[in-house]
Amino acid sequence: MLTASRRRRPEFVRVAIAAVVARSCLAIAGLVGAVTTTGCATNPVTGRRELHLLSEDREIALGVQNYAPAQQSQGGLYSLEAKLVAYISGIGHSLAAVSHRPNLPFEFVILNSSVPNAWAMPGGKIAVNRGLLTEMGSEAEIAAVLAHEIVHSTARHGAKAMERGMLFQSVLTGVAIAAKDHRDGKWATGAASASSGLTQLKYSRDAERESDQYGVDYMRKAGYDTRGAVQLQETFLRLKDGKRSNRFAALFSTHPPSEERVSNLRKLVANDPPGGRVGEAEYRAQIAVLERAEPAYEAYGKGRSALDEGQAPDALAFAETAISLEPREGTFYGLQGDAQDKLGNRAPALASFDQAIQRQDNYFYFHMRRGQLLQAMGREQDAQRALTRSNELLPTANAHYSLGILARKRGDKENAVGHFRAAATSSSEHGRMAGLELARMILPDAPDVYIKLSGGIDKDRRLLIQIHNTSPVPVRNIVIATSADMGASVKKAQIRYSGVLAPEGVVTVRSDLGRLPAVDPKLLNIQMRVVSAQVEGR
Repeated sequence: MLTASRRRRPEFVRVAIAAVVARSCLAIAGLVGAVTTTGCATNPVTGRRELHLLSEDREIALGVQNYAPAQQSQGGLYSLEAKLVAYISGIGHSLAAVSHRPNLPFEFVILNSSVPNAWAMPGGKIAVNRGLLTEMGSEAEIAAVLAHEIVHSTARHGAKAMERGMLFQSVLTGVAIAAKDHRDGKWATGAASASSGLTQLKYSRDAERESDQYGVDYMRKAGYDTRGAVQLQETFLRLKDGKRSNRFAALFSTHPPSEERVSNLRKLVANDPPGGRVGEAEYRAQIAVLERAEPAYEAYGKGRSALDEGQAPDALAFAETAISLEPREGTFYGLQGDAQDKLGNRAPALASFDQAIQRQDNYFYFHMRRGQLLQAMGREQDAQRALTRSNELLPTANAHYSLGILARKRGDKENAVGHFRAAATSSSEHGRMAGLELARMILPDAPDVYIKLSGGIDKDRRLLIQIHNTSPVPVRNIVIATSADMGASVKKAQIRYSGVLAPEGVVTVRSDLGRLPAVDPKLLNIQMRVVSAQVEGR
């Protein structure tokens, strides 16, 4: 028996899905009973019987858990105009009140993003981007957007998408949920990175039809002119085929417009009498503040592009233009701080982020960048506080990495390892650097975490050991202890591989156990263990 050898996955899993799909709802529920306490239930909107792997309590909890991280990762909350925020929220709640699940804990927020988009999470957690509001022409049109998103929540479309992933994963591996990183940005780590996955779900055509159909019904019950839903989709269809289609890529990827949708909506509203609420003048009055600020946000967008292209002086000029047009917006000071930092002006950069935080204290990015600047300036205690605050709002690889460096510097190995491990869950550059630091700290004391062994016996009856360095750092002086229990006696030996094994490198060495008896290897009870290894260059 070679205790360090790898196990092969069973071949039968490839055909398991076909068998599962053919079973009834109750049979599937029995199959995955180990990962859920729910089963067949009636969809609260369609009335159809379907498999529910997520209870309503769990559905709501998932929305609550992921709502704030998703907001943080997509620009944070827009809060400059409380009256506008309350207006949009009021429209949403009036529609939710006539929905199939009015008791869900509905929330409606505006995100501070110029990207035209809207999304819904399980449990009634809904967001609309600032950039979409300026594209709407009336209250009826924004009501159509919100009603559509409400149906995604009430009809469990997001929950069902998650359940499909849960079922597939449970069939293949026997685990309930394998969270996958769907991050649309470069910041969040671990569980926080999964939050945006819930905002990027691509719903089925049936789900989109249901959201159109029942969304119109919600509009009708709330007193809105349902033709607003038709006008909305007609607008989206024109935009899809027009020069501005790229601006709507995020929205259209999850809510694709089509002639079919427009035709179906026309049929749905054909018999509705006129007289429903349109609210064009009211809506234009409410979003006038956004329209006045459009030049400022356009300057900000150009500044971000300039910074991404390495043109820090241009970025700074655009930031100052944006600030002059709308001095209340913290995001513009964030751009100013980033540009100053790129130019090597740390003190002015820090002052800019202080200004940003004064205007928008609840956005992670400002605290993260402020902490990084303070760390570079040697103000480590202040940096610790700023980076900790950033992680409270949204755990990120950048903040965790910086906190890991600070912890290691003060001799706190436990916290350093914890921060590096959290950062290493990200595929970003800071995640990669954290993975390096983590390996350098762990490998000398626990080499078996990274050094993997497998064995075999060659034609001369000698033990061959394959050494695989799974770490991101080169290692050397790998010492391996081996033993072979042959019943009457036990052979033991150590072997040292003194060469340098690169990351993901593999090498095969022969042990010093000598010739082994010509018996079944399973009877020899061969064991292999990594005793020690050194990180190259340390």
